[in-house]
Amino acid sequence: YATTRAALLDCCASFGRSQHDVNTSLTATGMLWTIADQDPTPSSLDDVLSKLAFLALDSRAEVRNCSVNTLFSCVVGLGHRFTSEQWRICLSQTIFGVLEQVASHVDESTTASKQALSSVREARKKANSRYKVTVHHSRDSVGKQWF
Repeated sequence: YATTRAALLDCCASFGRSQHDVNTSLTATGMLWTIADQDPTPSSLDDVLSKLAFLALDSRAEVRNCSVNTLFSCVVGLGHRFTSEQWRICLSQTIFGVLEQVASHVDESTTASKQALSSVREARKKANSRYKVTVHHSRDSVGKQWF
């Protein structure tokens, strides 16, 4: 049973990371939560949270957002079943691990986002298009998209 569950979780994580279609990735992320609900054993919960943390670092904002929300929903909804050790690992490694990784991506993207923003502004000036695209100020840089 454990081998089958591990293969299923790996499959969900692989579909979650698939660049083919964002809807496939979002569905796979939701399936991880379903698995956690259906099999709330300590090892299953640990594996699901690990896979969600992995998906929370995806390059696509939609997948990151869905994964982080699903991760916290699992913790809130199933946290009453956690052992003390699971809580320690969840907080110190999973949640703060994701936060640390996101912070490092923001730091890496700060320089790149300044250069990209400059390029976009330059291209916008040169473009003679009948369509105008406006980026909401809350997501106008690569760094801000990580939040």
